[in-house]
Amino acid sequence: RPPRSTPKPSSAASDVYKRQEYRLWSEFEPYYINLNEDNFYRRLKKIFKEDAVDQIAKIYLRDEYDGNKFQHALSNLMTDWTFGMHTLQLLEQHQDKSYGYFFNEPSPLLDGKLGAYHASELPYVFGSANKKIFKDFCSEKSDEISNFFQVSWTQFAKTGSPSSHLMDWEIYENNSSITYINSTPKNKTFKKFLWGRFRKRCNYFCLLYTSDAADEGLGVDLGG
Repeated sequence: RPPRSTPKPSSAASDVYKRQEYRLWSEFEPYYINLNEDNFYRRLKKIFKEDAVDQIAKIYLRDEYDGNKFQHALSNLMTDWTFGMHTLQLLEQHQDKSYGYFFNEPSPLLDGKLGAYHASELPYVFGSANKKIFKDFCSEKSDEISNFFQVSWTQFAKTGSPSSHLMDWEIYENNSSITYINSTPKNKTFKKFLWGRFRKRCNYFCLLYTSDAADEGLGVDLGG
């Protein structure tokens, strides 16, 4: 169950989201690798109310996938449901003191199958991307990415804002802006990123898992 709304804190907050968070599990777990249509729908019925399952499945299965579409659809769904909606809630609850970023630099590991997976930004944040143990996990542009992360986080710790000579970050409250970070992070502030399909899906999931969801109904548009 996602957290309820809480009073806004006086200190700044920063939230991160990665598009392929769940692939750290779904690319290795036999359940996902061998997932078929019957088990895909069975899993959804264990997580969501049955009258919402067909609509949720339709949204995630409509994307183009290489390989097992049910594996990738469930992986993307779990990314949004496990990580995405909580990130969105934190940004919404503390929007006047928040900065968000979307990390989308794919790891070269396993020929890129993992994408930007859960915690894949940490070697860049801590300056470890060029160490032998992490080298195969990180981008060829690791120096640039690491520098951007470290400058931004250092500024955030010192001033409450990650803005620096590298980029002027916008507070989330201004146009629901987040910063898009990959091998060319400068000038990658995407306005209204979270107002698209991702936002609608996460709002829908939050509705499903609040105690008064039944009273509010389930007729939420997941398209867009």
